[in-house]
Amino acid sequence: MVYNCFIKCQVCGGITRIRLQVGWQNEHPIVVTCGKCGTSLSGHVKIGQFTPSLEFDFDNADMINEADKADYMVECSGEFPTIKQCEANGVDDIIVTPFIRAMNCMKDEDSYEVFGKTVSQLNVTAAKWKDYKRIFNLFQNNSEYLVQEIKKEFEGEYFQCRDESEILRAVHMIEVHGFYSPLKKKCWITYPLAVLS
Repeated sequence: MVYNCFIKCQVCGGITRIRLQVGWQNEHPIVVTCGKCGTSLSGHVKIGQFTPSLEFDFDNADMINEADKADYMVECSGEFPTIKQCEANGVDDIIVTPFIRAMNCMKDEDSYEVFGKTVSQLNVTAAKWKDYKRIFNLFQNNSEYLVQEIKKEFEGEYFQCRDESEILRAVHMIEVHGFYSPLKKKCWITYPLAVLS
């Protein structure tokens, strides 16, 4: 589903139509620049997954009702690549959504499921990022608390940390588990440059 909202730049009054691809991310940033004066209007969106809701906040812009004519249009999505900002008067009312564009570019029947699993794994990493970062910082500083923090967060064969080599392996497995595993497969979506420009 695509949700349209309109924001007005607090600097020049330029109106931007935000086409948000509502997906299954709980929240994500929205990176927008005013097409008229170049001011950053970036913000944040929270998407209620269990109780349907949408909450926006923007820096340097105010939400307005859609009766006002937009000067610019920009797509936003937490899951898929989107088209860059363009002038609103050159855009048809019916635009293919980022989801449909992505589905058209996926190579295999199961590509979307693999993509969804990858994003879910990265969401788990993002949720645990402060713990991972703490462990990486302790490792980098040769801290005496490293083993304690690894054992607090992880268990199993690869996290026993009985000697220096097992500690190195544990830190490496955290990197593999959190970052490499979800990203290791080749790209499932290939976008022609013309689609994204």
